[in-house]
Amino acid sequence: MEDDWEKFLAVPDNLRDKAIAYILLYGRCRVGGLLSLRVEDFDKNKETITVHEKYGEEHTRKINPGTVKLLSEYIKEFKLKKDDLFVDLSRRRVEQLVKGWAKEAGLSYWKEVTPHALRRGMGRSFYYKTGKDIGKTRILLGHKSVAATIHYLGVSLEEVEEDYGDFYK
Repeated sequence: MEDDWEKFLAVPDNLRDKAIAYILLYGRCRVGGLLSLRVEDFDKNKETITVHEKYGEEHTRKINPGTVKLLSEYIKEFKLKKDDLFVDLSRRRVEQLVKGWAKEAGLSYWKEVTPHALRRGMGRSFYYKTGKDIGKTRILLGHKSVAATIHYLGVSLEEVEEDYGDFYK
């Protein structure tokens, strides 16, 4: 999966689009959260963004160094102060950009790649890399319940039963 992410992230060819792609993936943002980001929501020193999500909730999220670098360059290049990070951008346009980048990256499943699929993919990757730690994954994604995270990740009853069987070996 990470190889596909690298291909995907290599496609956007300008600073704004690269920042969007990185924030969607590594910031685990929903489109609404991305579009509501303001310059003041980015803390370069702490390597975080504060995302304003649905239902008025705020989540401060750690982002990777590559995303910090891109955001810093983007803000500096366009001399942004306290404005929205991404002006004149609609939900639909973000979806079109993501699908286009996936297609250009040569991903065979490009038609299924959406901004939310990036968030889910990052969640699934984190879940498996942490040894299936559902609690940490719930926190990473900002879900209120473990049940929501299990449903979101698409973890099956068969997988849970298999893990339970392995527990006694």
